[in-house]
Amino acid sequence: MVLVERKVKGGKLVRVDVRFEDERIAGIRITGDFFVHPEDALLCIEQKIIGLHINSIEDGVKEAFSSANAEIVGFSALDISEMIAEAYMQQSAGNGSSRPST
Repeated sequence: MVLVERKVKGGKLVRVDVRFEDERIAGIRITGDFFVHPEDALLCIEQKIIGLHINSIEDGVKEAFSSANAEIVGFSALDISEMIAEAYMQQSAGNGSSRPST
């Protein structure tokens, strides 16, 4: 798994831990300093992201967020898309973790 941590707009810390197989997301865990209601919506979002091809991350993550029907405070679909892309680039470069961006 590749870990990316970032302080997103508004100063919230978000962590995305992603595993890739054959240019697809095989596993993902989103954690950090944010609010999601209902609480199980985050799990639904993560499940919908699994299986996305690296070339369809932005659209796929947007769809996962919109279909979750959740109130999310602290990060956006674009934040998560960018962090997944960063994780993929790190894996491709052979680096399995990231330092927090400020």
